[in-house]
Formats: sequence, structure tokens, C-alpha cells
Amino acid sequence: MGGFMIIQGVYLAIFGICIVFTFLSLIAAIVSLSAKMIPRFNHLLPDDAPKTKAPAAPRPADADEAVAIAIAVAHQRSKA
Repeated sequence: MGGFMIIQGVYLAIFGICIVFTFLSLIAAIVSLSAKMIPRFNHLLPDDAPKTKAPAAPRPADADEAVAIAIAVAHQRSKA
């Protein structure tokens, strides 16, 4: 009786692996087909122009200069 259950388990495992393989193959085929078809219709919904980044703020040359700037800003704010 125990050997029969093992054989059923093996059949069930093989069946499950085949189902998963079929499903994943179908998904891969659909993605591949979509990758070939979408560029044909890209003119209907074009992408927006890429946004440009703001220029980076100039950085102080070294840490001493950054500390001096921070102290000066704090001093000015304390006066106001």
C-alpha cells in the first residue's frame, strides 16, 4: 500500500512540474511577443520628454570652509 502512495506522489509531482513549466513557457512567449509588438504602436502613446535635473549646487572646497559658512549663516540668522 505504501509503494502505491509513493507512485501517486511521483505522478502528482511530475504533473505539477509540467503545469508550472507550461505556464512559465506561456508567460515567456507572451512577454516576447509583446516586446516585438509594442514598438509598432509606440507612436500612438509616445513617452514624455525626459526631465532634466537641476544643476548641482557648488560645494565648498574643504570641511573648514563648510564649517565657516555654517557659522556665518547661523550668526546672520541669530541677528534677525
